[in-house]
Amino acid sequence: MSLYYPSFKESREIGQGVYKGKSSIDRYIGEHAVLLTGFDKEEDGTEVFEFKNTSGLAFGAQGFGKLKRDLIISISYPKGVLKVDKIDKDGIGHKYIMVRGLQIHVAEIGAGSSVVLFYYGFPEMWYSWRYQMLAVANKGFRAIVPDYQGYGVSEMPQEPEKTTFLRLVNDLFAVLRNMGISKVFLVAKGFGVQIASLFAIRHQEMVNGIITIGPPSIPGTQFSPFQNLSPKCYLSRWKDPQKAKDEFNCLDPKAIVRKIYILFSQDEIPETCDGENNLDLIDDSLCPSWITEDDLTFYGTWYERTGFSTALKVPLSLDENVKLVNQQIRVPALMIIAGKDHLLKFPGIHDYIQCERVNKFVSDLEMKYLPEGTHFVQEQLPDDVNEAILTVMSKHSLL
Repeated sequence: MSLYYPSFKESREIGQGVYKGKSSIDRYIGEHAVLLTGFDKEEDGTEVFEFKNTSGLAFGAQGFGKLKRDLIISISYPKGVLKVDKIDKDGIGHKYIMVRGLQIHVAEIGAGSSVVLFYYGFPEMWYSWRYQMLAVANKGFRAIVPDYQGYGVSEMPQEPEKTTFLRLVNDLFAVLRNMGISKVFLVAKGFGVQIASLFAIRHQEMVNGIITIGPPSIPGTQFSPFQNLSPKCYLSRWKDPQKAKDEFNCLDPKAIVRKIYILFSQDEIPETCDGENNLDLIDDSLCPSWITEDDLTFYGTWYERTGFSTALKVPLSLDENVKLVNQQIRVPALMIIAGKDHLLKFPGIHDYIQCERVNKFVSDLEMKYLPEGTHFVQEQLPDDVNEAILTVMSKHSLL
């Protein structure tokens, strides 16, 4: 049985009735995970996939009545569906939540009352937290990872250039409300740290604690360490839309993700000369052993669908002007420092951590140092990161 990520256009048949129209099927998928149980093709060439409902009720609010658990439904589906076999055995479920007209994909596993919410950075998606999702679920937690709009399995916004950190914070709030979740423990890395930090400030009542890989920060404030970047730094180059377009259009998505994993796994900040392409300078033979061809294929396949426009927009909004009355995180916090993360070499990061500016931003902060860790430490050293997360959970009586 293979798990599919549906984005339905029209229903052909649901239960005993026939209902056509995007809203009906979107509502169903917005609330339920489904598993593929069969496949067929009609005379006109329409591909029909048979799905099994795995979660229970549907359509109650629209008067269609209750669908029994394990009901088999058949759906007309457009071509080009991506099958992901490898996550079936892990038991990770998938659903869509409608947020401001966009379908936001959420991966989840576990049925505990305590929820751990993971947020990632560029160029990742929910999949980069797979090891941690399983680890916390095995300890009785419910793990969820939303894909940002325009990332992974989530729907693309019509105007990617308008995507901001605050918009993603609002998306997260809407997803949690839709799922009936009132409290979460946040775990974040990359630019997801800034989203999680903002959420912890704006919605403190919903946050049990926060764990960040790298220093917690918020853009456009004194607590933003990403300032005074060299014009030769890859981030400076990618902030130029034309240069970013030129660089990311020269290779197929899987090759780009491979090169970014190599680039970001170095412990020095790569710099280019005028006219040079960051990705052209990367030796593919240096790809880390802990990222497999299957992993790269997974990322590459989804980026073939979305492209990199939205994916690049958010992490490069490091100077976004975020105005907050309160600029302090007041929940228990752990900062995991990966010793070989090249971000530690960015101007201002060392002082931000060593001079304790970060402690002014986070009132109750602990630190865990992983000397061999690189930028993708949660994939590189999953056991170490899992242990750090679960230790914090235990300390704060969440285990």
